[in-house]
Amino acid sequence: MNALAQMKRDAVLAWRNGHVAVVVAIMAVMWLLILLLPPAMEKRHGELVLDLSEGAILRRAAEANGMSLAALAADREDYERRLAADAGLIGVVASGAPGALRVEIAAGAQVPERNLALLRASIDELLRLARGAGSDGSFPVRRLGPVAEPAPLNLVGVPIFLIFEAGILGFLLVAVFVFQEKQEGTLKAYRAAPGGPLPYILAKLGVFVGLSVLYGAGVLAAAAIEGARPDWPAALGALALTSAFMTLFGLGFASFFRNLSHWFFPGLAALLLNVVPFFSYARPAFSPAWVKAIPSYDAVFLARDLILNPAGSAGAAGAFLRLGAWTAAAALFCYFAVSRKLLKE
Repeated sequence: MNALAQMKRDAVLAWRNGHVAVVVAIMAVMWLLILLLPPAMEKRHGELVLDLSEGAILRRAAEANGMSLAALAADREDYERRLAADAGLIGVVASGAPGALRVEIAAGAQVPERNLALLRASIDELLRLARGAGSDGSFPVRRLGPVAEPAPLNLVGVPIFLIFEAGILGFLLVAVFVFQEKQEGTLKAYRAAPGGPLPYILAKLGVFVGLSVLYGAGVLAAAAIEGARPDWPAALGALALTSAFMTLFGLGFASFFRNLSHWFFPGLAALLLNVVPFFSYARPAFSPAWVKAIPSYDAVFLARDLILNPAGSAGAAGAFLRLGAWTAAAALFCYFAVSRKLLKE
């Protein structure tokens, strides 16, 4: 049985088993997340300032240095009325002489601590400016990469959807296919055929990489509707390479297990390890060297640059080369495992 005939058979089985329908349903959920989530959800907490200091020191310092206070209350009554009407406001009351100024900050429990810390720092700087001792504000800055605008909330998850959902389809579904073929006796029949391991591997690779790329193209289309300008060929190429690695590794990995129950916990451990770079994506400060050695680290940051910041994807060539090397290694492992374990009596 040649590779094309085997691929056609696997595609029909994927359709009949409902795998294609499940992938389409998941893609529809991703569409809803991208299209319905707002670009931002963080509410900005404004400040309401009541300056009772002698000579209105805060107001004068802000005006003299080009800074603006978000809102100034006319008097104590106006201050209390507006603060009671809007729980999101942070109240600031300044009183006393310039040499002994007292500042009170009133905020509700829903105001994040970081917002209060930023406000305290701003007030401190205003007081230093009023005394003629403000900081010069000049600090050396060295940029490690091109400057990029922050991604909208509804688009920031698109690289995650591609790499940690579309990219792992092959790892999951190829295991289901292998154990189904073992149970139905299909593998016994294939061993007797002159096909060999290569057509078997190529068929699985073609079906599951194709399914992943179709899923990824749908997600990218939703992102494009919401304003993303992805590098389509490169982004889908990165997804295809990631999917090929996961499919080849998954096929070789599944060859060493008797059934799905035997495979489940080791397979889950492999998937959890693959997902660890998600934490580096969400919190860039978490990037130890061992995390960078996981193939999905290169994949998710490459997808981020190609989808959310195509102009800044200068390091894409190196990431592609590393992913290609991982895929070649997975192909060798897969061929060895399929020929020595899966297709041997």
